[in-house]
Amino acid sequence: MFIHIVIEEVKRLLSRKRCWILIAALTAILVYDIGVGDLMLDTPPSPPAAFVLAIQYTFFWLMPAIVGVSVGDSFAIDRRSSLATFVLTRGITRRKYITAKGIGMAISACLLLTVSMLIAIITALSTKGLSPVIGADELGMMNSGDRAFYLVHPWIFALLYALLQMLASVSYLTTLLLLSVWVSNPIIVSIIPYVIYIGTISLLPETAVNPEVYFNLIGKRGTMFHSFLFFTIWLIVVATIAIVVYGKREEV
Repeated sequence: MFIHIVIEEVKRLLSRKRCWILIAALTAILVYDIGVGDLMLDTPPSPPAAFVLAIQYTFFWLMPAIVGVSVGDSFAIDRRSSLATFVLTRGITRRKYITAKGIGMAISACLLLTVSMLIAIITALSTKGLSPVIGADELGMMNSGDRAFYLVHPWIFALLYALLQMLASVSYLTTLLLLSVWVSNPIIVSIIPYVIYIGTISLLPETAVNPEVYFNLIGKRGTMFHSFLFFTIWLIVVATIAIVVYGKREEV
């Protein structure tokens, strides 16, 4: 029953037209940034750097909205439509049910983002073929440890950075899952957190608005390992709270 719920969740979310529309829009932005935007620079970055920079800035502003609107409201919809009540009568506990929903949402989001990132990588490879493999000034905002790793293994670094963005997306989804435990309105669940996110960074000092400083994903004060650790802790803590809280609710 648990695996069946996960599979059905993935099938249902991937059948949504809005999921593919949003991913197509994200892909178009990445392709434009890599294929057109970088060519306007005096020294276009190499393929791996072009990919990392496009992912960094685009995901900083758009990832929460795309993930939230495409799959983040799934649990809230189930609760509002009483589908959750029906499923719970089929012999599965609340904790297993919300866990299965969360896993299904995470898999769906990762699959959608993978499609977008693969197209971005192909674009970077096809449009940057004449660029140097590694530019001396590329990704200069990195700390020395990450920069040394990038200079030796640029594409491995780029792929790890893509995985980091997926982990950040899943961590954000767990927050929406927790919110859905109390709020069954899909619009509030998928939109309001993003509005708060944008409002918060808009009120921060100019240095904090910069993704290099605010998100601290590959900033000078934190390594990529620290970023993986941060989002992993976020994921585990918030998901655990959601599972425990929903499991103790008497009503669905």
